[in-house]
Amino acid sequence: MTTTRNILLITLFSLGSLLKSYATTYYVNAAASGTQNGLSWENAFTSLQTALSSVVYGDEIWVAAGQYKPTTSTTRTTAFVLRDGVNMYGGFAGNETSIAERNIAGNPTVLNGDIGQAGETSDNSYNVIRGSNITSTIELDGFRIMNGNCNGSSQTGGGLRYLTSLSGHLFIKNCYFYSNRASSYGGALYISSSNVTIEKCEFISNQSSGNGGAIYTFNNNDGYSNLVIRDSKFVGNVAYSGAVHDNSAPYQSILIDRCIFTNNSSDNGILHIDEFNNAKILNSYLIGNKVNTFSPTFISIGQLNGSSTAKTFEMVNCTIAHNYNVYVNTIQSEMIKLHKAHHKVRNCIIYGNTPYAGRQMKLGNNVADCLIENGYTNGVNIMNQDPQFVNPNLSATSNFNAGSYDYSLSETSPCINAGNNSFVYSSYNLDLNKQARLQGCVVDLGCYETDKAHTFTATDQITACETYTWIDDITYTENNNTATFTLQSALGCDSVVTLNLTIGHPATATDVRTICEGSSLQWIDGNTYTAENNSATHTLTTPAGCDSVVTLNLTVLPNATGTDVRTACGSFTWINGQTYTQSNTTATFALTSSNGCDSIVHLSLTIHPLPTPTISQSGITLSTQLFSSYQWKRNGNPVPGATSQTYTPTQSGNYTVTVTNSNGCTGTSSVQNVTVSNVGIKENEKQVVTLFPNPAKNYVTISGAPLDAVVAVMDLTGKRLFETRIVAAETVINTEKLTNGVYFITIDGRVTKLQIAR
Repeated sequence: MTTTRNILLITLFSLGSLLKSYATTYYVNAAASGTQNGLSWENAFTSLQTALSSVVYGDEIWVAAGQYKPTTSTTRTTAFVLRDGVNMYGGFAGNETSIAERNIAGNPTVLNGDIGQAGETSDNSYNVIRGSNITSTIELDGFRIMNGNCNGSSQTGGGLRYLTSLSGHLFIKNCYFYSNRASSYGGALYISSSNVTIEKCEFISNQSSGNGGAIYTFNNNDGYSNLVIRDSKFVGNVAYSGAVHDNSAPYQSILIDRCIFTNNSSDNGILHIDEFNNAKILNSYLIGNKVNTFSPTFISIGQLNGSSTAKTFEMVNCTIAHNYNVYVNTIQSEMIKLHKAHHKVRNCIIYGNTPYAGRQMKLGNNVADCLIENGYTNGVNIMNQDPQFVNPNLSATSNFNAGSYDYSLSETSPCINAGNNSFVYSSYNLDLNKQARLQGCVVDLGCYETDKAHTFTATDQITACETYTWIDDITYTENNNTATFTLQSALGCDSVVTLNLTIGHPATATDVRTICEGSSLQWIDGNTYTAENNSATHTLTTPAGCDSVVTLNLTVLPNATGTDVRTACGSFTWINGQTYTQSNTTATFALTSSNGCDSIVHLSLTIHPLPTPTISQSGITLSTQLFSSYQWKRNGNPVPGATSQTYTPTQSGNYTVTVTNSNGCTGTSSVQNVTVSNVGIKENEKQVVTLFPNPAKNYVTISGAPLDAVVAVMDLTGKRLFETRIVAAETVINTEKLTNGVYFITIDGRVTKLQIAR
């Protein structure tokens, strides 16, 4: 396996070298007048499309200053298409022999999507440049890409639309994206499932009616993209959401280093990085941008990112200042939202932005060594001071271009040498002006580094017993918070230390304890006590070194007993969870009293048997045994006034009697069916409808109702809860969802009460 792999690698390397040795540089110059075979500046192609159709893997295209459009027709779908393995360079005058000889600024090479009526955007190319399925590392370097307008169906990325190229890598260098548009995603640049690095580029006045005025990343179904943005500017970009950047698909990694974001505006957010495995924003500033919404997401990090702490974000040495929410009504959240608690902010300046509840950013993140206006709850080493920028814009109330001002640090700024060196990445150790970090003893806060060295101050918190000799060799016997001492570091940065000394003295105390009768206390002296004691002592040494004598004051609390006298009919469930059907005077249960000691409760239970009435019938007259009270019932319903030992029915039906004995216990007889022969024909024709059991628990059976009769269940307010139909001689209704109480059941207009009791 290893041998085969090595042979494959050698073969690929040899093939790459072979292609390189036969690589051709094709020249493009709109003003050329030679043979136009593209093989020299004199004979350069005048069309970039001709060069793109001529190259093969390994070739390069050099393009001289001029205007180049994707098509001479008005076909909006035509674009410049990147070729796999082919680098494209612009910014040539037309006589260079090496890429290093270019003067890009002096030789503007413009790729222009304004293919229709000049100045009319509606007929511009959907995309100025497109690329997909790139498997190699290629460069797009030195071009001005402008006037793309992807306002058609499924069109994204007005300037550049780049897709499905995870096995390759596109480097975009020294490019200027200007006035590109999108009706949905990615005004200037749309990326999907690709690796892209952007260096020394400018994104100016691009816009999207949807998301990502400058850059949008989406639809990474093939895998996670990787994006690096270095040393670039984003100015005047506009979008509904994410004027500079927006993503709704995951990144493997995203890095933003030494970038400027200013004068961008959006209804809902400037910079959104919402799904990633690793993200960093370093040495950059966001100044003078604008949002306009009640719940802004000016900077939104990790909103869609899940809860895994392995998905990391850090913002280090950034300046976020004088950004505004111009919403005219009450706003409801902070402008800066890092959505996960483990997201980190380090060595940053966050100041002068539109606050919410006095806060500059959402609480709950891992924030340390920063200057944040009005502070940051639970942050570490947070300053709340004026950062003292050299020339900030103090009169703005909306977006502005911070390039007209100076947000570096003045000589007296508290942000100088106020950071933490351990947070500076060795791989990204330049400030926004490309100056080295750590020019003094300690890194500055924010995106700019000065060469000033500040004197550091610190407080030495000391607690001592009776006397203490400090680093100034003075022995102090009383509290002191004014003494100072100057230390010099090896780097030459002085540190002034102020003493904050607390002198302690020996003390005495009493340890008040209680225990329950029969238990014990093991005290701090190692002894075990079972009886009351107020004389034992123990000596403790405090952190200040001062002895404290502790005296024990132990009280023994008695346990309590009691009897629970109960009377019940048939059965009784006691506090121990057991159900008794016979009288009981031996059961006990232990309770914990308010003083924490056990109380023993004895049960004294008398169980009275339930009465068992039987019905005797003589003719149609019914009678039962002698009890204290009676209630005769027909079909389960009480018969008004039928409360004697005997009862003569006037209607046919199923009769029972409920009785109460002298102990107050009740019982109900079995059913006695009675037929009264002298009732009318219509009465005899009526069907006898019964509900049983009633009261019911989880089910009730309806017997004797006509087939297909409608059965409705209603509560006491008349609200219909549910209904069904009679489908058999006995129909079962599920009552599990009914709570305890009384309900009405109507069957073909007849109303019956049903009680639920569990």
